[in-house]
Amino acid sequence: MIPDRYRMFLAALLLSVLVLAVYFNVQHFDFIQMDDPQYVVQSDIVTGGLSWDRMLKAFSTVQVANWHPLTTLSFMLDYQFFRLNAAAYHWNNVLLHLLGSLLLLAALNRITKAFWQSFFVTLLFSLHPLHVESVAWISERKDVLSALFCFLTIYAYSRYTEKPSIANYSALILIYAAGLMTKPMLVTLPFVLLLLDYWPLKRFDMSLTKKNLHLVYEKIPLFVLSAASCIVTFCVQKSSEAVVSVDLISLPARISNALISYAKYLAMTFRPVDLAVFYPHPGMPSLEQLLPSIAVLVLITAAVLFLASRYPYLFVGWSWYLGTLVPVIGLVQVGVQAMADRYTYIPLVGIFIMIAWGIPDLLKTWRHRGIAMATAGSVVLSVLAVLSWRQVQVWENSHTLFRHAVEVTRENSVAHSNLAFAYARQGDIDRAIRHFDLASKMTPHFPDTHNNLGVLLAQVGKYEEAIRAFRTALNEYPGYELARKNLNVSLDLLAKEKRN
Repeated sequence: MIPDRYRMFLAALLLSVLVLAVYFNVQHFDFIQMDDPQYVVQSDIVTGGLSWDRMLKAFSTVQVANWHPLTTLSFMLDYQFFRLNAAAYHWNNVLLHLLGSLLLLAALNRITKAFWQSFFVTLLFSLHPLHVESVAWISERKDVLSALFCFLTIYAYSRYTEKPSIANYSALILIYAAGLMTKPMLVTLPFVLLLLDYWPLKRFDMSLTKKNLHLVYEKIPLFVLSAASCIVTFCVQKSSEAVVSVDLISLPARISNALISYAKYLAMTFRPVDLAVFYPHPGMPSLEQLLPSIAVLVLITAAVLFLASRYPYLFVGWSWYLGTLVPVIGLVQVGVQAMADRYTYIPLVGIFIMIAWGIPDLLKTWRHRGIAMATAGSVVLSVLAVLSWRQVQVWENSHTLFRHAVEVTRENSVAHSNLAFAYARQGDIDRAIRHFDLASKMTPHFPDTHNNLGVLLAQVGKYEEAIRAFRTALNEYPGYELARKNLNVSLDLLAKEKRN
């Protein structure tokens, strides 16, 4: 029997080797043209140098419609030491992902006292292809940081429940507050702690209502912090015009897409292929698309509720998954994506808990279950590691990223537009025009796409086509001054060409 401390050390060593092997090539990757310029490369707060004044300013700075001062500070620290060396930013994301994985293992092992299940959950978390986006995309530093603080909060909570004290409670509050300043998705964490009270901590007592209410009361400061973060986030995103109007995406379309997304994320968990950086919002789906998703969710929920008393981890895992996805499921729509791989970073831990504890219980009467689970688990983890390694390569640069998105999705105007930008930067103007033209036909009401198409057409001397593109942009948005300026320049150039 291996002593616990050596077992944890060996697990941490294996986990480190696997994570570093999967993400090793990120050291050769570049910044991505989506969000990375705003978060790092062109950010005045990040590239202005590290000083006390600028560090304080990070707490009053909004980046890409997000207030996450600790994430901003982490970018500032990177810049201070590495300037704009993309490899360093990528490596720091990987190391934070690894550290978060180790904290997940420590927290789960502490609260469940079940090492092998905890280790399997951690391996699934650290090696799953759906999590590549959060690690390989520099802009998603907020994901790996927030997960780190999420698991650290759970660890601190376990210490508090074992030994309630002002010091342990204060540490819990401070860690959670810091986590909210990395990414506001942690607003659901107080509810997760209540789930953990039910299982595995077993602090709930169905016969003692007063005791159960105490479990809620003790989390009031956490709920207050959560509510404050919700208010700040909504105000920041509203003022930044990042919140999409219900005129563009209706409430029924949002609810329908949310239900479909819950089911799709589940499907992608078990079949993580054809992953893309952007999935276009489909608008209002048909009943044929919606009803299967509703059926799957209802059946799983019914089964979980039926089995909850015997297998409480099923209820906790399923509720973790459903609940932690709420902030990003699209009811308050920010951006025009239908869903995103990065949104599953913390929520999938719930599904992994259901798997890690459910399979041993399912096979508990089988004599050879130990060998079977070890073999099957090794195969599954090997497949996930290979798929993740392949998905990591997609993130090498903007060209590889958006070319892949175009290949694995349909009617993806955002991917076509970004691929057009990538071709333009390479000097391949003809291909850039082709992709901007495709994007403009997919989303004819987006003025930016028409303006960008017009700029490239003018660049190759196709002034009449450029003029049509600029006029289309102005028809969609009459106040688009850049398109108006480009139109006037193209009209002058066309007139000059005709005179000559």
